[in-house]
Amino acid sequence: MSDSLFGELKRRNVFKVGIAYLVLAWVVIQVTDSAVPALHLPEWINTAVFFFGLIGFPFAILFAWAFEITPDGVKREEDVRTEKSITSNTGQKLNAIIIGLLVIGMGYFFYESRISTRLNVEPVAELASAEIKHAALDTPSDSTSKQPMNDEHDGNGVPGSSIAVLPFVNMSSDPEQEYFSDGISEEILNVLAKI
Repeated sequence: MSDSLFGELKRRNVFKVGIAYLVLAWVVIQVTDSAVPALHLPEWINTAVFFFGLIGFPFAILFAWAFEITPDGVKREEDVRTEKSITSNTGQKLNAIIIGLLVIGMGYFFYESRISTRLNVEPVAELASAEIKHAALDTPSDSTSKQPMNDEHDGNGVPGSSIAVLPFVNMSSDPEQEYFSDGISEEILNVLAKI
């Protein structure tokens, strides 16, 4: 029974429809995730798209089981004789659709993870490096002095956050440890400048 059910599911392309649906849903969710902030849409749209994609999966599987695409259009599976069925041709078309959707999905994934991240990080890294150098040069050596923090704008009027490396104070009785505390500050500054 299970072999015949598995064979029938395979013959009716239910597995291929399920895979195609999942890949398409993933691509739609990824695009929606990027489009919602860009279009200034409410955040609940992401949740709604995911919810409708989740709800639609059983219906796609049900329709793949119950209906068949024929040259005459979509017909119920019961109305198509097995010898006149073209599910193998439909299966090949579904394979092409799955491969196309995977290429689109992987291309979008590559763009998001490599190119888009680089485009967003490089200007921030340059700004952070300039702010780190500015903060390191202008910071008084007295550890008790405090400057007010402003999250909206830095000293140059540029919106965003900044990072400052304050010098470490030698709290040991050994005066030779002063080089160590200065070295830690310089090393942190150098590492942050590379980011």
